[in-house]
Amino acid sequence: MLSYSKKFDTCNKITSTLLDDRTATGKDDKAVWAYLHSIVETLGKDGMSSDKSEHEDGDVQVFRLKTMPWRADFSHELQIIDEQCLAGAATFTPQGSKPTKHFCNANRESSHQAIEGLPRAFYKPSWLKDQPPRFTISDTKFQRMEIIVARP
Repeated sequence: MLSYSKKFDTCNKITSTLLDDRTATGKDDKAVWAYLHSIVETLGKDGMSSDKSEHEDGDVQVFRLKTMPWRADFSHELQIIDEQCLAGAATFTPQGSKPTKHFCNANRESSHQAIEGLPRAFYKPSWLKDQPPRFTISDTKFQRMEIIVARP
């Protein structure tokens, strides 16, 4: 199983490396990588979904992500990051690590506790309405971005 910490470190490295590249080169998708990096940074290690290895797809190991019942759906954004990891495996994965595919498994929920203090946009509204008034939410505003990815 891939640990929350390792997943965070990999996602953080990918987004920060690509954001630095976009800043240096002035590429058009700099705002997208800034947005993706802010998601990873805000979720932190404890906000990452856990992975359960299921099988291999050719030479690439496949992980099924457990859903977090409290977390807003960031699967599209995290999939974009994972795809960059697969595309640049030599750059982004630690020595000896294999690139992996991640798929959300809606039937398996993580038992990982909800993180307090995140912006409202990071919680599922249906989950949040059932929380006690003492549950802390950050006043920080977070604007979701719709990212459209061209597929070959």
